[in-house]
Amino acid sequence: MNKFLVLLKKEIRELLTLQIIVPLLAVSLIFVFIGRVVSSAKGSSENQVVGVVDQDHTAASQTVKTILGKSGFTVRDYSGSVDAAIADTEANNGTEVVLIPSGFGASLEKLPALPLSSYTILHNFSAAGLSHLATFSSALTTLNDAFRAQLVTSRTTLNPAVVKNPITTTDYVQIGNRRAPGNPAALASFASQQFTFIPIILFFILIFASQIIASTIASEKENKTLETLLSLPVSRRSIIFAKMLAAGLFAGLSSLIYLYGYQRYLLNATSDTNNSAIHDLAARLGLVFTPSDYVLMGVTLFGAILIALVAALILGAFAEDVKSVQGLLMPLLLLAIIPYVLSLALDINSVSAPVRWLVYAIPFSHAFLAPPNLILHNFSAIGWGIAYEAVFFAICFAIAVRIFSTDWIVTMKLSLRRSRSQVAKRI
Repeated sequence: MNKFLVLLKKEIRELLTLQIIVPLLAVSLIFVFIGRVVSSAKGSSENQVVGVVDQDHTAASQTVKTILGKSGFTVRDYSGSVDAAIADTEANNGTEVVLIPSGFGASLEKLPALPLSSYTILHNFSAAGLSHLATFSSALTTLNDAFRAQLVTSRTTLNPAVVKNPITTTDYVQIGNRRAPGNPAALASFASQQFTFIPIILFFILIFASQIIASTIASEKENKTLETLLSLPVSRRSIIFAKMLAAGLFAGLSSLIYLYGYQRYLLNATSDTNNSAIHDLAARLGLVFTPSDYVLMGVTLFGAILIALVAALILGAFAEDVKSVQGLLMPLLLLAIIPYVLSLALDINSVSAPVRWLVYAIPFSHAFLAPPNLILHNFSAIGWGIAYEAVFFAICFAIAVRIFSTDWIVTMKLSLRRSRSQVAKRI
């Protein structure tokens, strides 16, 4: 038993190294930071503006506004046109405009009631950006409950099918200057299905590509084949250019495979009859990628993978062996986690300026933000993102060339693992 305990302590000590503990703590701190950012963004989006164009001016229309206010919305009355109300509401980051038609109150006495018209303004397709849809749907449920109670107490002969939901809505979706009739919740689900898939695959491609290139360099150092390669009558610039060209070809192939798989996924996901109406609605609102969109997304993705590869090449030069690669690649993992989680959870433009610029400073952020920017036709952000990726890659490439042009590539080591002799002494 004593021998078993000695072996158990030895294994635990070998596992509890800085190489394991530091990444765990770093990831934990990153998620604490992301949680605070998401919480702050959600707090700032509470009590979102709902514009109400009241053409009825009755007790029934006042009930509609009162219930919307109690549901967590800030209600603003508009007396002009619906277009003017939508423009002003959107300028104030509002999410809904409700038109109460003239004669709405009187129609409640006769049933069926005149439908309300709801105009849903979609600013983005993040989880936080779509949270108002559930809130608005809950408000409509409360509204139906309130009018149903009034009708049941005031009248004795009622059509059960009508009184069950006396209030109906005619739904419209507004994105920028584009508007189309349709179900906003179904459209949001369709768009989220696309945008949730993109960051997941991109995240795994970045990590997978980084692991491959860093492990290759570490393996060459561990097997002493790197010294042999450097001693050959070939310039070191040729070696680094060959490695980077191979990395670039790998990045390009990864991008093409990713985009092809993503395109096939979209075709299969939207080919059934149930999704055809939503797909047509998305097409009318410009929420379908065009060939030029795929090109821009591919260029952005290619740039992100290239940066990950050259950064992994630099970090791999510090590796003592293949086992130490995981700890050395932790900075890349952390830089990929931040935009990955934030792009799914909220709209980057809704966070504070320091946090927003911190996210923009991460080169991988622009690849994660490319799909929603393309859908929302924010092409200037795509252009600046590609330019930033090019500058960042040039700097990393210059550092990699510098390392491979000197003896640093052979002598550099950064190991966070305890040596076996140190572990043995402790036992």
